[in-house]
Parts: sequence; C-alpha cells; structure tokens
Amino acid sequence: MHNRIKALFCLALVAATVGFAKTAAAAVVHPKLDSVASEFAGHPMVVDCYTDSGADVHAWDITYQLYGVYGVFYPSMPNDVFLSPAACQPLLTTVNSSLQDAGLRPFAVGALTLVHESFHARGWVNEADTEACAMKYLPRAMQDFGVYPTKTIAVKKTVTRWVRRKVGKRIVRVRSSRVVTVHRNVANPDYGHVIGWATENHNTLPPQYLNGTCNA
Repeated sequence: MHNRIKALFCLALVAATVGFAKTAAAAVVHPKLDSVASEFAGHPMVVDCYTDSGADVHAWDITYQLYGVYGVFYPSMPNDVFLSPAACQPLLTTVNSSLQDAGLRPFAVGALTLVHESFHARGWVNEADTEACAMKYLPRAMQDFGVYPTKTIAVKKTVTRWVRRKVGKRIVRVRSSRVVTVHRNVANPDYGHVIGWATENHNTLPPQYLNGTCNA
C-alpha cells in the first residue's frame, strides 16, 4: 500500500499536468460521504469520488503510482474534496455493502484520507497538524460509517427453571428448559484493526506529516 503522500509540489504538478480534479465528469457523489466531509470541514461539502470507471481515473492511476496521492483539496474550490479510487471505493463499498467487502486496510486509508482532506477544507494548512486531526477524529468518522468499538451479537442460552405441574392428583415440581436468544455487547475486533491499519499508514508518512498538534 502506497503512502498517502500529498506534498504541495506534487499537487501543483498534478493540477498543472492532468487537471483531473477540475472536472467531476467521472466522479460519483454519495450523500454519506458528503455528510462526513461536511461534519469535519464545518460547512457543506461535496466529495467527488472517483471509482474504477471513467476517463479521469487514468489520471488518478498515474498520480497514485508516482506520488501516492489518495486525495486532493483545492483552496480555490473550498466546498469540494476529491478522492482517488483507492481511497473512495472502500468507503462506497462500506456504505453500500459492508466493511468486510471493502477490506479493513483499504477502509482505514480511505476514511483517514477523507478526514484529512476535510480538515484542509476547514482551513487547516499545515500537513502535520492536519494529519494529527485526521488521526484524532478517525474514530468518529468510523462510527459515521457504522464501525463501532463494540458490536451486538446474538447468543443462544438454555434457561432452566422449576415449575409446578399436576401429575394425577398430585402437584409436583419439575424442571423446564428452553433455549432463548440473548443479545450481548462485545468488543468489535474490526474497530481495533482499522485503527491499527490507519496508525501504521500514518507512521509511514514523510516527516512533514508527523508530530503535529490538533487543537480542534
């Protein structure tokens, strides 16, 4: 998995050479992604989500391979965030199908990228501080996508009790057993794994993305 390297000179080169983010012709817009981005940006946002089809994806393929670009925010377009197929497809799959179908690691990278770019849209410029906020608010974003620290499971349990029954002319006490289904909250291992993948990805970023401070 490539790093989410989005250094400013790379973005300038991307914008100047391919201009893929300036047209959303091949992009998919989903209200869930817009809602999550708006939450962290602090104002209404549109997430232009590039998937596995469309002419502009070829530009994303080039930049992804060369620079590891997962997402882009242009200050000149303050209400838009652009996500590459590698970042966006896992989020769409999680919304439309399940986290398991999306994959824990791809989802972690996609969610972290979405929050990171949304904080740029909020006005954060410093990459280290923006990344620090992305890590800080990732758990909230995960819950927006339905990934919680705990999950409810159904457990079958045999319940036995003493009951009174009439046997002939006598009233006797006998055991009565039945199987019931109870629901329990247990730790969700997927939640911890997603945090782990996001942390691993974060730790591989260049120095200018590390050791920031999030005061939001």
